[in-house]
Amino acid sequence: MGGKTQRVNGMIKDKNILPRPVGRPPKDKRKSKYRLKKLREKQEALNGRRQNQTPLKPMSHRERCFAQKHKIFLLRNIEKVRYERNKETSTPNPVPEETEFINNTSFTKTDVFMTQFTALKTSRSVKTRRLTLAEENSEVTRTAKLARVFKDIFTAVLSCKDDEGKPLAAPLMSLPSKKKHPEYYEFIKDPIDMSMIERNILTGKYHTVDGFDADFLRLFRNVERYCGRKSETGRLVLRLRKVYCMAKTDATTQFEEILGDGLPQNGTCDSEPSESLDGDAKSNQDEEKEDSEEEEEIIRCICNIYRDEGLMIQCEKCMIWQHCDCVGVSGDVANYMCEQCDPRFINPEVYLMPQPHDGLPGCKYYMTLLRDDLQVRVGDCVHITRENPQRRNDGIPVRTSYRLLSTISPDKLEIFRIERLWINDKNDKYAYGHYYCRPHETFHEPSRKFFPNEVFRLPLYDIIPLEAIVGQCWVMDLNSFCKGRPRGVKEQDVYICEYRLDKTAHLFYRISRTKFPINTHSYCFDPFENRMVPKRTYSKKKKKRHLNAILLKLLGNIPGKQKIDVTYLLDDGAGKRARKKPTLSY
Repeated sequence: MGGKTQRVNGMIKDKNILPRPVGRPPKDKRKSKYRLKKLREKQEALNGRRQNQTPLKPMSHRERCFAQKHKIFLLRNIEKVRYERNKETSTPNPVPEETEFINNTSFTKTDVFMTQFTALKTSRSVKTRRLTLAEENSEVTRTAKLARVFKDIFTAVLSCKDDEGKPLAAPLMSLPSKKKHPEYYEFIKDPIDMSMIERNILTGKYHTVDGFDADFLRLFRNVERYCGRKSETGRLVLRLRKVYCMAKTDATTQFEEILGDGLPQNGTCDSEPSESLDGDAKSNQDEEKEDSEEEEEIIRCICNIYRDEGLMIQCEKCMIWQHCDCVGVSGDVANYMCEQCDPRFINPEVYLMPQPHDGLPGCKYYMTLLRDDLQVRVGDCVHITRENPQRRNDGIPVRTSYRLLSTISPDKLEIFRIERLWINDKNDKYAYGHYYCRPHETFHEPSRKFFPNEVFRLPLYDIIPLEAIVGQCWVMDLNSFCKGRPRGVKEQDVYICEYRLDKTAHLFYRISRTKFPINTHSYCFDPFENRMVPKRTYSKKKKKRHLNAILLKLLGNIPGKQKIDVTYLLDDGAGKRARKKPTLSY
């Protein structure tokens, strides 16, 4: 009994037409037209390739035996042979655990390095996943810490400016144009600039100190070879080299803390140039010959520092070399004569050029200062006394000559290495450096033996007045100690240093590089005819026995008839006073 529309709709309705789906289609059918087209083309290409390949008829037993007997190679097996050969040659190389640890994550090694490098100079309250990966990887952490020190050295060189306030390193930031200066690339086979060095630092390419040092020295060497040492650019490079050496010397302590015993002497790096060409090998041999010739030249400056650094000038008469900053001349002086060939007064207190950027305000820093007539230099080791100076009635300390203090035994004095010298606004002279300690001042195993004159470097820095200096001494590495002695040195003032200690004086770390090496050239060093072979014979027990003998001798001189039992005071004693057992009465 329905209406017309209901009857018509019921008649027209076709049962074969499926109802339209409601809602979102399934995931497997949710593909775009482009993806469906690509999938269809791929399937058609695969089917066509299968149709073009005619099926190979299998070989009969007779044909197989004939091929084996006559060793016939079948073309049908060429694809199989290629696959087997590629499988053998493409064996994966063993991956280190730390690299595999990074590869298993979604981050690259460069990303992890940059995260650690940034975290060292910025404080973070939230530890990200990438920073966690960097801290768990010891190799990336060490490389990032080294890069942080390399960046500080690079910034010190880059911030050096001339008198007009212009940066000295501006000409070295980029290489010359190949179109305008093609002769540069013909003469310099391995070019490099400071922007490349900065890029290598920021990408973590320097894994060792030697690789970073080799690139910087290569940069200076290329400029000196192309422009010449006496040119304006050559003198500029000499100033930059001096700044670089000072910055690298100041960072030696940080390198030792990062690398520890692994501080390389002749380490290699991926960034070092591969010198495989014959021309490069010949140029390297020529440079070695030039270096050997320069080593034979004599350095005798008023600062008495035998180091070839900075801009130097040669005397026309006696042919000795001097530092231009020490004698107060520029490098372009013609017919220069030293103070001995042309007698004149030159102040032995040498002003430090350039002044350190982190120096105290109002203070002037020097390379050498005078303590009476004793010249104290940066890098020297000295004996100092801790006794308070005598004072006058008005409270001013009495100045004591170092010659009067030199009669004190060296065992009662402390050893101090000078790293900076300055004069404050009140004209007081001070020195900054670190201490050395003797074996009996350390904590070690009782069976350990030392050299009789061995000392250890302490990470204990201090500022002392120049009046505390008693005299000069020499702390040498073992190799130089066995070769000979610096000229005019007393044997009692020479020490050996092979290890550095931690702040608690418990842990020993071998020193692979000395911050202030001793010049072993013939003009300032007296070598032995036969190399010395020192032996470790000193121990704490011998010193204790000596002290026990002195104590017994003093006790024997005590007046009195009754003997005093003080064996508990000796090291061999029980350490406790003997007590009489009380008699028990029942």
